[in-house]
Amino acid sequence: MEWLTHSQTGFQQAARYLLGMRLAVVGLQLVAIAVAETVVALAHRAEALMLCLLYGILATLGWLWFTRRPPRAPSSVSAGLALDLALIGGWLFLTGGYTNPLVSLLLLPIAVGIILVPLSQSIALTLSGIAVYTALVIWHSPITHDHHNANLAQLHLAGMWVTFAMTAAILLLVVGALARRIHQQQTQLSTIRETRLRDEQIIALAACRTCT
Repeated sequence: MEWLTHSQTGFQQAARYLLGMRLAVVGLQLVAIAVAETVVALAHRAEALMLCLLYGILATLGWLWFTRRPPRAPSSVSAGLALDLALIGGWLFLTGGYTNPLVSLLLLPIAVGIILVPLSQSIALTLSGIAVYTALVIWHSPITHDHHNANLAQLHLAGMWVTFAMTAAILLLVVGALARRIHQQQTQLSTIRETRLRDEQIIALAACRTCT
């Protein structure tokens, strides 16, 4: 199904879906910071906010680039998704690491990559996501300097629910839209092939009658 990114129109469509995913992630990160700040004092709040801003800017620039100058190979999409993993991983590092309930956001670039890019590149993205998660486990950064805050447990449990709901919604909107678009294009291609085959058969029959 990665042939969606084998044409300029396909790249432009993919860019639109990717922008939606990225802006949704940025929005969720900002909301998470705002909610967390009402419960605990984040250790790296300013850095996390700056990274969200950088992510939003890069997402917009990537959309403009893909729309105005579509690349010729899906490797550009893979590189963008790898950057997504790095930026999401960096934000997670600043907001609690692997204990942050939003850690499942790392699955979004991988899920989109499985649809948009060839198998070898999607495998590389999956391994990259695992590597980022592993790094978060090894180099852990606490969400707050107050390690005995009783509100952390409740914040984590609430965050897990919100993350599950938002991740499911983003997957439905982005990955679901991509899958439906690909199915529509496959149906159109199948119709075109059937029409061409029928036309060729008609031409062949006409040629045979002319010969006789």
